[in-house]
Amino acid sequence: MPLFANERGQGSPSRPRLAFIINSLTAGGAERALVTLLASLSSRLTPFEVHLVLLDEEPQLHRVPGFVTVHVLDCRGSIATSVIRLRRLLRSLDPELALSFINRSNYANVVAAIGTDRGCVISQRNHTSRYFPRNAEGMVHRALVRWLYPRADAVIAVSDGVAEDLVACFGAPRERMSVIHNVTGREDIERAAEEPPGVDLPARYLVAIGALVPGKGFDLLVRALPLLPTAHDLVILGEGPERENLAALVAELGFSGRVRMPGHLRNPYPVLKGAEALVAASYSEGYPNVLVEALALGRPVVSTDCPAGPAEILEGHASEGAPALGRYGVLSPMGDFRALAEAIGLALAEPNRARFSALGPGRATELGDRATEEYWRVIEAHLRMKRRSAEPAHALSSAEAPGGPAGT
Repeated sequence: MPLFANERGQGSPSRPRLAFIINSLTAGGAERALVTLLASLSSRLTPFEVHLVLLDEEPQLHRVPGFVTVHVLDCRGSIATSVIRLRRLLRSLDPELALSFINRSNYANVVAAIGTDRGCVISQRNHTSRYFPRNAEGMVHRALVRWLYPRADAVIAVSDGVAEDLVACFGAPRERMSVIHNVTGREDIERAAEEPPGVDLPARYLVAIGALVPGKGFDLLVRALPLLPTAHDLVILGEGPERENLAALVAELGFSGRVRMPGHLRNPYPVLKGAEALVAASYSEGYPNVLVEALALGRPVVSTDCPAGPAEILEGHASEGAPALGRYGVLSPMGDFRALAEAIGLALAEPNRARFSALGPGRATELGDRATEEYWRVIEAHLRMKRRSAEPAHALSSAEAPGGPAGT
């Protein structure tokens, strides 16, 4: 029998179904990573009927490949509504495997799989211990992760640090854990970078990209500006609740002419391509896509050595109290704007600048290609195991013993 043969209803054949689940397709690294993954797997997904489930009705800022059917559930951020509506939809679609991204989608996916023979794979995108606030809401999320994640057939962590945190702090079974970085489409990034930027840009500038929230550390970038060895402006792309506070800080420091915040751009790559360097000052990440995107465009990268992801991407670690050169960029201690300014100076100084620009595109290709293959291996392995578990034991030869996904 073919691996992916499937029959439904009154014996009428149909293509096997796969479901991918995420909260929405608003701005964000996980959202962009999912649509890039779908596009990169397009040839392998030809035998399947592919469904994308969006839990919330939000503006869709990422283009979904044409072979994918999109369902919008309008759960409005509610965990309970997400569980109820997703379970109802998946009961109707009857996919062989459901793969979810982001916490609420993961919770709903696991609960919806209870009592079914459907494969359940979840992908964790953040460093869980650091991501949730130390309040009642954070306690609920931590409890849900601890209760539900061990019940998934497989857990995909976006970086080694995320995986170790899930195993050590939340009881996720190591034997069902895979570490797979985000898929990054280098050719698509290069093509998009050739478009006009759509905003006015200074002659020489650094760029930072992300949601305007405290955890991204944009205030550190602003405070680092006067300490740079050469004068650069700063362009911050993104929107969020910290906009007013950042604007007030810029005005207080007298940098209104040097810091620009044009908001969220559907295509940030022309701005990224024209920058002297990308700078990220986060206190916590899962796997920051923007670092890989900057590498793809040959831009020097400076990042805080936060958990988790930057050290894996750039292959290095900051020294205690001082920045340090990684193989593919510069890493700086968290929360230290003076060290961050020093790190930016290191990245822009020769021969570091030329070396990073030369090595970056190849590194981005390596990370993206590897991730596509690893995602497909996990999908294929769990489809195979589900298919075999549904067959009589005597139908399996000893040579067909199921194998699991690659471990950490």
